[in-house]
Amino acid sequence: VFGFFTVLAALGIVLGAVKLVSSCDSSSKSTQVPIPTSTPVATPPVPTVLQTPVVTPTQPTTQEVKSALENWLNTSGDRHGLMRQNDILPNAKFRATAIRFKDVDAVKFSNDTRQWSQFRLDLNRDGVEDEKWLLMNGKIHKREVLDARGQTTSVHYF
Repeated sequence: VFGFFTVLAALGIVLGAVKLVSSCDSSSKSTQVPIPTSTPVATPPVPTVLQTPVVTPTQPTTQEVKSALENWLNTSGDRHGLMRQNDILPNAKFRATAIRFKDVDAVKFSNDTRQWSQFRLDLNRDGVEDEKWLLMNGKIHKREVLDARGQTTSVHYF
């Protein structure tokens, strides 16, 4: 019995090998389909991404600030006893605070107790005061540019 299965296994191996060799011979005789070396392929266009331009807030010019402050002074020059008024121009690019000095100091710039003494400006509304504008007799007199510590770096007279 053992010999019978051994002969069958050997016969199966031989027949499989013969079939494999004959299929290789027949495939070499068959017609091969040529493979193109370069085929034009349509590539989809790259979608353009619309980027929103980065807009950095621009600081107002000195003339824009001066004009806005003068207009405010024309309508609000009388302080009605207030010593400070914050954000007097809420729709402006900059934040302006009107201040009245104590009388001892205020009389050096004006003898009219109804008038404001100074504007303090935050030009880009970042919470840091960038300039102070001093008034004399109710009119803009001097602009001082401040550094990050609040120290005057330059002075401009009007």
